[in-house]
Amino acid sequence: MTEAQTYYDELIAQGHAPDSATQYTQQHYPGFVPAMAAPAPAPMMAAPAPAMGAPMMGTPAVVAPMAAQPVVVVQQTMVGSQPSTILAYVLWFFLGWIGIHHLYMGRGIGIWLLSLITFQGIGFWWFIDLFLIPSSCSKAR
Repeated sequence: MTEAQTYYDELIAQGHAPDSATQYTQQHYPGFVPAMAAPAPAPMMAAPAPAMGAPMMGTPAVVAPMAAQPVVVVQQTMVGSQPSTILAYVLWFFLGWIGIHHLYMGRGIGIWLLSLITFQGIGFWWFIDLFLIPSSCSKAR
C-alpha cells in the first residue's frame, strides 16, 4: 500500500466522504487515484425512543460516536514583540552580573547559564554586551 493510499484510507476512517478524501489526497499526492478501499464504517443509529408510558428499565443506552475532528493550531504573532533596547540596557546595568538581559533579549537559556556560571566572564562579557545589545534587540525572536 502506498503512502498516498494510506493517507486516503485514514481520511475515510475519520469520516470524510470519498470524493473529499480523494480531493485532499490529490492536493498532497498529485495524480493519486484511489484503489479499492475498505468501506467506510456505517454510522451508528440511535435506538428508537420508547412510546409514552413504556418502561425504561433494562433498555441499554445507545450513544452514537462523534466523528473525529481535525485539530487546527493557530500561531499568533504579537505586534511589537521585539525587545526594548532601553529596557535591555536597564537590565544589563542593574542585573547584568547574573545575565538577566540575555533572557530578556531571547538569546537562550544556554547563554544565560554560561554567563551566570562565569559571572559574565568576570566582567568581560558584561562590557562586550554594552555594544551587542542594540543588534540583539533588533533581531526578531
